[in-house]
Amino acid sequence: MIRFLKRLLANIVDIVLFITLFVIGVLYVHPFIATYIENNTVNAAIVLILVVAVTAGIQTPFLLVHQTLGKAFFGLRVVSTNSQRPVTPGIVLQRELFAKVATGYLLCLPVLIGKKGGHEVVTETEIDNTEKIDWKRNRE
Repeated sequence: MIRFLKRLLANIVDIVLFITLFVIGVLYVHPFIATYIENNTVNAAIVLILVVAVTAGIQTPFLLVHQTLGKAFFGLRVVSTNSQRPVTPGIVLQRELFAKVATGYLLCLPVLIGKKGGHEVVTETEIDNTEKIDWKRNRE
């Protein structure tokens, strides 16, 4: 149950990050751009591109170590269930974007009842706790 809550909260952190950046983009960036470009469609496209780019910039360091911001915050990481296919940043990105966001999290529903989600089956991954660092031992 604790593991499920950590996964849920990690996803909420990732969603809140995107929504926060989107709101900032709509409230502050869009009016600024509108002073230079009058076409609202172009303005909206620019804001969306900037929000996605900033989100990607924030998430990239975490993707490199098989996490997202939310997973790192809750001590989780993505690991491979296929020994022949190691986890790469691309697989983590595929898992997050195509398997979760593109399906509106429908593929994640089996996780609610304790089974592997479709996003885990498709990408041959699962979530594992990161190893705890013994800070006292590392200081010596």
